[in-house]
Amino acid sequence: MGAFQLAKENMKMLFYGVFIIFVATVLVIGGRIYLDQDVNTSYLENELVISRLLYSDDCFIENGVVNIDKFYEEKIIKCSGITGESGYGLRLRLYNFDNSSELVKEIELNKDLTSQCLITNIKNIGRRYFCSSSKHYVFYEDNKGILEVVVANDIKK
Repeated sequence: MGAFQLAKENMKMLFYGVFIIFVATVLVIGGRIYLDQDVNTSYLENELVISRLLYSDDCFIENGVVNIDKFYEEKIIKCSGITGESGYGLRLRLYNFDNSSELVKEIELNKDLTSQCLITNIKNIGRRYFCSSSKHYVFYEDNKGILEVVVANDIKK
């Protein structure tokens, strides 16, 4: 009778062991799936580029006024960190506020990426490129203006 009782306890232990291993496996796999989700940070990255351009003391805006003398391509590259290999495109357009169709100055870095912003909006191919754009009221050389900023992010890069 004692051997039967021992065999019965061994069967219970085997069942409990298999059950615990099964539960642990489900928890590990479920946790792994939950933690491996891809977080899209493209919007945040683009907004950081825009903020760096507008609010950094090293860029072309000093005390809230656009310094036209610092509004050139090399300065924008240094300030924004956008290069040909960075996977970002940038377009800055400064318009006269009084005559909003008058373009005062334009700088475009990685034109092939910024041109994708038009295609993205038309064909909805946002899985490859993420575009952010904003317009800001600025002052420059005793004038008022609108600074249009477009940042394109190549997500696959």
